[in-house]
Amino acid sequence: MVFLARAITGLAFLGAANLAAWADPISFNRDIRPILSNNCYACHGFDENERKADLRLDTAEGAAAVIEKGDPTARTLWKRITN
Repeated sequence: MVFLARAITGLAFLGAANLAAWADPISFNRDIRPILSNNCYACHGFDENERKADLRLDTAEGAAAVIEKGDPTARTLWKRITN
């Protein structure tokens, strides 16, 4: 019975900690930039010689051209990733 109580308490604590992490507002540098860095910067980063087209994703301004704040499904980037 003590084990069950401790397990439930532990799960409740982990759940609360997880909810607290989601309470922070989304930050471009913390949340978005690492995803773009790992998947997109090779072709859409700072290196002008390697950049494909005129799309830069290594700056907030460049990413804003294809990511709609508050509604990511509204822009071309979402459509290209999901189709």
